[in-house]
Amino acid sequence: MILKAKMSPLEQVHNIHTFQRLKERAEEICKKNGMQQPEIIIREAKRIHAEVAAYPHDFKIIVTSTLIDRLSFAEAEAVIAHEIGHRKNRHRGGIGAAAFQIAIAMNQFAAIDCIYLFSKNQNIFGTSEALALFLVTASITYFGSRRMHKREYEADLFAAKNTSKEAVISALDKISKINAQIDVQTILSFPQKLLAKIKGSIESKKLDEIASKASKLLEKSAQWLIGFYEKIYHLSFYSTHPSVSKRIKNLENAFSKQD
Repeated sequence: MILKAKMSPLEQVHNIHTFQRLKERAEEICKKNGMQQPEIIIREAKRIHAEVAAYPHDFKIIVTSTLIDRLSFAEAEAVIAHEIGHRKNRHRGGIGAAAFQIAIAMNQFAAIDCIYLFSKNQNIFGTSEALALFLVTASITYFGSRRMHKREYEADLFAAKNTSKEAVISALDKISKINAQIDVQTILSFPQKLLAKIKGSIESKKLDEIASKASKLLEKSAQWLIGFYEKIYHLSFYSTHPSVSKRIKNLENAFSKQD
């Protein structure tokens, strides 16, 4: 176990207790499904994230400290179960994930080459070669993306069956909102520091009002930017995860069929 998060003594006791409970539940879920026992590693980070290490023989689940700090026990348990679901369903990265990333890079390169061709009437490849490369890599990324989406749906369903549907849905929704909030704060960190310096160097009520309005405008702009990026990302061929709304809808449909 690696515990890197910097915490006060009281928080540390609380989080170690939560960690031990999560570890026990992970072992119970694995035993129930005839799987080897996992090693859970905690890594310090601002965003909430979890993943299964891409090693064929070692079963390691890596989670960020914020997952334990900011989610309820039931929600954190659902996230751990989701990662166990990836392992149970043999969702491995390795060569497939590497090929998907290479296809994305080549597709973007081909797209830029095509744009350059149409704007400047010249490009690195020939016209037919550039278009062929774009179409082939677009097909690879499309089917690769759909395959990865399918894996997420399967892991969600496994987690819901081994914990509860409500916990998985709650975790998906909360993680999405918390990570979006963190992304907004990251984007705003520099302009807010700049505004604070300006306000500190020049004393003026009018300037304070302008700075306050500018700060609110920046926050709204950052929120819109993050939301817009999320929509474009999930609509693109490059997304490895379906949108939260689609994942929740898929869970609801799966359980309604069982009923």
